[in-house]
Amino acid sequence: MSLGKLLDRFPAVRGLLLDCFLGLHSACYSYASRLAVRESSGQHPKHRITAYHSWFTKRIGGSEHVLDVGCGKGELAGAMARYARRVTAVDIDAAKIAGAERNPFKKDNVRFVQADATRWACEEPVDVIVLSNVLEHIDQRVSFLRQLVIATHWNSGPRFLIRVPLLSRDWISVFKKERGVSWKLDPTHETEYYVSEFLEELASAGLECKSLALHFGELFCEAVPLCSMPQGHNCLELFDGRPHDER
Repeated sequence: MSLGKLLDRFPAVRGLLLDCFLGLHSACYSYASRLAVRESSGQHPKHRITAYHSWFTKRIGGSEHVLDVGCGKGELAGAMARYARRVTAVDIDAAKIAGAERNPFKKDNVRFVQADATRWACEEPVDVIVLSNVLEHIDQRVSFLRQLVIATHWNSGPRFLIRVPLLSRDWISVFKKERGVSWKLDPTHETEYYVSEFLEELASAGLECKSLALHFGELFCEAVPLCSMPQGHNCLELFDGRPHDER
C-alpha cells in the first residue's frame, strides 16, 4: 500500500503532516534568506537578481527631491541618488540608519534620518515619496498614506512610488493562509496583498494607480491623487484570484 493511500485512512494525521510540511516550507524560506545575506557579504541577493532598483530610478528626474520612507540600509536610496537632485531617507530603526551611513553606495546628496515616519514630516519640499516594502509593515495604512499626502510639503503635487509583496505570488502562500499556517514572507508584515485589495486601499487614501507592474511576486505602482488621471483611464486589468467573500 502506498503512503498516500495509507494516509487517506487517517485524514487527521494527513492534515497534520501537510501543515508540518507547509510550516517547514516557510521556515526554510526564512533561513535561506538570512543565509543568503551572509553569503553575499551582507547584501541580500534579491537586489541583484530582481534588479528592482531600476523601476524606481527610471521614474525619478534629475531635479527632483525624493523622500525614501523606510529606507532600511540605504541601498535603494543610494541608487536613486544617482538620478535625483537630493534624497532624504528615513527609517525608524537606528541600527539600520547607522548601517546606511556606512553603506559604500551612499552618495553626497543623500541625507539619512532616524525617525518614525508616521509622526515625522520632511521640512523641505518633496517631489516624490518612495515606499519600497514599507506599507505591509504598517497597521493603519490608509491613515498613513493620507497623513503623508497632507503633511508633506510638495513641490508640485503628490506622487508615490510604491512596492509591496503579493499574497497571490504563488498558490502555496494562499493555501497556507487558508490552513492557518505561517504564510507571510516576514513575520513583521501586517498584510500581503491581492492586487485588487491594494488598489482599494489606495482609493480609500485618495490615491489611484497611474502605472502598475508585477515583478518577482511583488507589485510596483506609481500613485497620484484621485481625479488627476484622464477620464476612463485603466492602468491595468488583472485577475488576481482574490476570493469574492474577501472583497
